[in-house]
Amino acid sequence: MPWRETLLMDQRVQFIADYQRAVFDVADLARRYGISRKTAYKWIDRYDTSGPAGLVDQSRRPAHSPQATPATIIARAANREQSPAPTSRPTVSTGGC
Repeated sequence: MPWRETLLMDQRVQFIADYQRAVFDVADLARRYGISRKTAYKWIDRYDTSGPAGLVDQSRRPAHSPQATPATIIARAANREQSPAPTSRPTVSTGGC
């Protein structure tokens, strides 16, 4: 028996279609699709607010990081990297020979 390959987005759209048909309750749908009820309600809410575009994966990156390096320090470091390195070194006399 060959494996069935489906795209994640297709599964989400099918999940919403099954939900809208109201044949199964959310717990049954979540079980059928192998997701938690929390995830099921998340997809339903996203679909209700944004339509099919809400089913696309969203970034998990935080909007703000309180421990991030300030932009001024990053700019100073970038300026130091762009400045040319000194080309001549002081000469040291050996005092003999």
